Amino acid sequence: MVKKTNIVIAALTLLLFNACVTTSTTTHINHHLTYTAKGTRSEAQHGHLVLNGKELPWVFNKIAHNGVSYSMRYKKHAWGTDGYQRDTTPFEPQVTTQMITKQILKQGYYINNKYLKGTPKNWIFVQWQKSAFVHPTKIYYLIKEHKISQKQKSNQNILHFNRKKPIIRKQ
Repeated sequence: MVKKTNIVIAALTLLLFNACVTTSTTTHINHHLTYTAKGTRSEAQHGHLVLNGKELPWVFNKIAHNGVSYSMRYKKHAWGTDGYQRDTTPFEPQVTTQMITKQILKQGYYINNKYLKGTPKNWIFVQWQKSAFVHPTKIYYLIKEHKISQKQKSNQNILHFNRKKPIIRKQ
């Protein structure tokens, strides 16, 4: 009877451990806005994305998960909207017949604009000059490994103001 009880306790412990591991691999993307010069004609709205409690840097042109996507917007003036803004059309990546490998799963990301079969559901799509699918805990590794910086996110003009006149500088 004692052995049976110990086996049941061990099985329940294993189930509880697996449930904890499973919930820690979920992906939560929260979008929030901040404002500067609110209530004035120079009011600006800045979009931010928080992935599993950690804010993402403004280095990607597009981020998508579960059909919802956010694109990077750039201001042309001191006012307006910039940062990550939610897209109005759902994001559906193209699917390839190629299967994801154990090596890719271990690495935590792959460079491709097509969804490989077997890619875990919690991985997110990111786009800069290239595209990738990445595990949420590996996104900063991807940024570092591929040297993704804010300078790569756009070739649009950014306004830099001094006291006399605006200076237009390309990034």
